[in-house]
Amino acid sequence: MANIRISSRYAGGNIRLLDNMGNEIQLEQELRDTAQWWFYWSFRADSSLAETIEFVFHNGEVIGPWGPAVSRDGISWRWLGSVAVIAPNRFRYTFAADETCYFCFSIPYQMHHFESFYATIDNHPLVKREVLTLSEQLRPIPKLLLGNPQASEHLYLTARHHACESTSSYVLEGLLEALLEPSSSLLFNDYCIHVIPMVDIDGVENGDQGKARAPHDHNRDYIESPIYRASDAIIREITALGAIKAGIDFHCPYKWGGRNDVPFIVKKGPPVKQEILKSLISG
Repeated sequence: MANIRISSRYAGGNIRLLDNMGNEIQLEQELRDTAQWWFYWSFRADSSLAETIEFVFHNGEVIGPWGPAVSRDGISWRWLGSVAVIAPNRFRYTFAADETCYFCFSIPYQMHHFESFYATIDNHPLVKREVLTLSEQLRPIPKLLLGNPQASEHLYLTARHHACESTSSYVLEGLLEALLEPSSSLLFNDYCIHVIPMVDIDGVENGDQGKARAPHDHNRDYIESPIYRASDAIIREITALGAIKAGIDFHCPYKWGGRNDVPFIVKKGPPVKQEILKSLISG
């Protein structure tokens, strides 16, 4: 009988167990309704014995150079480290007896992480919380307003159009903290900032890839007849606001390597590229 029990029955969980025999566990990520290969996974492992286990993935290179993220409680996470990496599809972990560990492709960000962050700013005089709409699975999609809703200018910030892109949420957190510093308070004389931190909230909580979701994902839903409640509500809000000064959508484009290891602004073809460069130069 195997000494390791594998589970993904928690917020953000995603794994398919292929084989659980001896000291080697065979796994792969669940693509679910994602129509192309993608890389997100997250699972819990309960070990009854003190032993070293190798986890082997059978669907692509899904172990990054810092190893997987690891947590004892599913709330606080750290990188396991490069020493744990055997290959881009294999890592090892030494369990203590009766130890529970959570492992994830990257450091996750679930609704409970957002609620912990929101608890640090909910008494701020410039912050107001609303509900954008209900998701397809009837989860309230949070919306934050920073500043005066009657301000003359509006900015729109969104994240998690692709459910698995968790680290973008931490970048958004950092930006919001900076915006709410006293040194930024004059900004709100002229601006109201609208923030949708969890666009695909169902995908985030269910542990979906979210990228290239069939028939199309949330990021491709800004069309005449949207199929998702979140994007439909965002379209209606922005239309009601009239022209917004700027909109920023936070993403994590790919696994690792090159520009994916640092923050960058996506600049597509003309004229969008030229307009972005012009705005950056002019400040």
